[in-house]
Amino acid sequence: MTSPLPNTFILAGFLTLLATGALFASFGALFPSLQQRFGLSESEVGVLVTMTSVGGILGSTVIGLAEGFLAFRFRVLSGSLLATLGVTALAYSPLWWMILVSGFIAGVGTAVLTVEVNGSFAKGFGERSAAVVSLGGAVFSIGAILGPSVVSFNPDEPRLLFFSVAMLFALTLLVFSMTSFPSSLSTRASKGAKGFPFILLALFIGVFLMQTSVEIIITSWAATHIARQGFGLETAARVVAGFWGMVTLARFLAVPISLRVKPPVMIATGFALTFLFGLMAQLPGLTMPAYILMGFSMGSLFPLLIAWMGQRMPHAKGVTAFALTGASLGAALFPPLGGRLIELTSVSSLPYLIVVLTVVGFTFVIVLHKFRTRA
Repeated sequence: MTSPLPNTFILAGFLTLLATGALFASFGALFPSLQQRFGLSESEVGVLVTMTSVGGILGSTVIGLAEGFLAFRFRVLSGSLLATLGVTALAYSPLWWMILVSGFIAGVGTAVLTVEVNGSFAKGFGERSAAVVSLGGAVFSIGAILGPSVVSFNPDEPRLLFFSVAMLFALTLLVFSMTSFPSSLSTRASKGAKGFPFILLALFIGVFLMQTSVEIIITSWAATHIARQGFGLETAARVVAGFWGMVTLARFLAVPISLRVKPPVMIATGFALTFLFGLMAQLPGLTMPAYILMGFSMGSLFPLLIAWMGQRMPHAKGVTAFALTGASLGAALFPPLGGRLIELTSVSSLPYLIVVLTVVGFTFVIVLHKFRTRA
């Protein structure tokens, strides 16, 4: 199938997703060492993910509003540069406030790249977009496996992980700078604001919010939950890597399955299975396999949502950016909220939070599907 996307853009897009996956999946595995290094509580260390996500909210919102004013090339190169600078600063910042600022800058850059890469993949391949976005999601989760795996070899030293991710973003900057962008990438949105599907977009944002919230809770606090049960930090980090291993498997399987099964069916099934695994995680002997299995049930949801939204609203300007703002909001709110929940109750309460969020997410999917059918 012919695509308006140059091969170099596709390569740089996959490198972007690889680096972003490695970065975000490693935060939770690094929390214990960061707490010891800076003397932080659970809720305080969770602010790092919040700052990164706030940067993501700013980045995706600005891109959504500026899509018709800033050239596509400028947007992509700016995102790559900010991501490179932010993650490099994470590796070498000696003070906690400097790490928070660095995380914010990295969040802006990664959000811009995520919007542009996923949005282009979702709208550049027609009916096969779900398969292509799922493949990109699989590359993201490969990075999410590699990140915690690198951390597990030396949990007390985050510099190697941050420096490696910074080098990947620098490589994307180089490849993007060598890419000739066709004009179709800058004009894929429709002109005019009449008839913009605000209700439909709001429903999609709600699903993104629930999906990202569950994923970020697992990524941020599953390692702490497992470590508090008496296992070592190395084991906890490897469970997080196992979670992302199942995410990778789910996304690879979603590539052929999405050619035969509609995205809303797959998304609703994923939320339902995660609900069951959340109940399973409340049992001490099953906590580790439950978190790993959640990777399989949640793994394909994000790329499927991107593809589904691209199919339903192919001409609405900035929808990918605004939907990912909702995703970033979940990532900003729930790491510190999860930490606060641990402080007020215990770490074993996290599966209950996951169960509640999956019920809400499943409900959003059903309402969204019914609304779209009537529309």
